[in-house]
Amino acid sequence: MTVATTYTITLGLFRDNSAPITEDEWNLFLAQEVTPVLVNFSVREELGFWDGEPEPSKVLTFVSQEFMDGISVHAIASHYKARFNQRAVMINSFASFPEFV
Repeated sequence: MTVATTYTITLGLFRDNSAPITEDEWNLFLAQEVTPVLVNFSVREELGFWDGEPEPSKVLTFVSQEFMDGISVHAIASHYKARFNQRAVMINSFASFPEFV
């Protein structure tokens, strides 16, 4: 069994001024900032809470069997934060044991 790392990046869909991020803006961000860096990943929609208020979010998830020093992960999060005026973007990583059957 191979040990890998699963990374998630949680990206809120409201700007700091509460203006929503459109689906077109999201798709452009994916094309410009994510797909050039990550070849295999998934995106899911979820409802998060920020300062006690509900906020729709997208969660990028990917698995790497190579240790990533966080540069690519942090670059994606930082670009999103700057581009869409976010106060914070959450990155989470944990050991995992992926299998393809």
